[in-house]
Amino acid sequence: MAYVEPAIVPPSTQHPRLLQAFLALFVMLACTLLLMQFMSQSPRHWTGDPVQTVALDEQYYQLNQAQLASLASYTSEHFSAAQLGSKEALEMRIAAQLDSLFARVNERLPLFADWYYSLSGEYSRMAMAVLSSSKLVEGDFVARKAAEVLFPEPVWQGGLTRLENDSNGLILAQQAQTRAAWLRGVQGLLAAQRVPAPIAGLEDSRLRAQFKPLDPLLIELDELDALSPLRNRVAVSSLGAAGLAGPALWRAVAARNALASARVVAAGSARGGSRLGGAAAGAMLCAPGGPLAVACAAGAGVVTWLATDWLLLQLDEAWNREELLRHMEAALLDLREGLEAELLTAYEARLAAIESASQAVISQTFSPRTSQ
Repeated sequence: MAYVEPAIVPPSTQHPRLLQAFLALFVMLACTLLLMQFMSQSPRHWTGDPVQTVALDEQYYQLNQAQLASLASYTSEHFSAAQLGSKEALEMRIAAQLDSLFARVNERLPLFADWYYSLSGEYSRMAMAVLSSSKLVEGDFVARKAAEVLFPEPVWQGGLTRLENDSNGLILAQQAQTRAAWLRGVQGLLAAQRVPAPIAGLEDSRLRAQFKPLDPLLIELDELDALSPLRNRVAVSSLGAAGLAGPALWRAVAARNALASARVVAAGSARGGSRLGGAAAGAMLCAPGGPLAVACAAGAGVVTWLATDWLLLQLDEAWNREELLRHMEAALLDLREGLEAELLTAYEARLAAIESASQAVISQTFSPRTSQ
């Protein structure tokens, strides 16, 4: 069988042309769609919220307006709460100091009672009463004696000075702790917003306008420490001076009828009558004494007078000493409460002034007008 060689068919040129036309149409359609999509888009803002660079303790943070407002609120609330804590701590410190100071005064009450029921105390009161009625002395002698015995100047004034110094020191320490705690708290809150320090000399005016340093805030708050101390406020208070505390205490005792009662007046009258009767009895003992009768009568009368007074004072003390001490303890408690109230009022006014000044500084610091 004869071999037949296959015929060669020339390649067709129609398919490549169709493919090229299809690709060109696809490209034109895609470009048209992209152009339409581009024309329908609104302009996008790629700058985001405006930020400010905050500098504090050689660290830098970038905050937007919401974060900056949150920082301002945190600062205001932190210092306001700290003032409440300082007030509570101050109340506890003043109460403890007054408890210790008045405990020492209370320990001296028996010494005053010993003097009051002694012959020297009795005769000194009588002598001062005569001088007072003659306008030769002024004031209440017993009240002055109460100040001398119960509130000795070195002990009393020294205790009040320590109270004042400790209270002032407590306020200053509390304010320093408040500032340190605020700095730690801010550094923790802003840790995620921390940025590198700006390169010196490369900041333009726009960046400087967005820069807010907070170190001046701490400096101004430090300067408010000058408002904290009360200088000599305790010593010159209406109840703090020993010369005023004693009379105030004795007036309170008298108001409680510890000594000004009719029973005590009657006891004094009885002592006066007993003195005369005792002196007459002593004179009768020396009646037969001849020329020495006058001297004997005088001596016997004085001895009998003193013995009678001593005996009556012993009886008066046995009946009234405990009541006197109870009234003096109650009056002393009233005096302590009055002094405490006066001190707390003065210190609360000082803390309120510090709080007001602190909030004013904080408000000014975070005001948009203070950006530099």
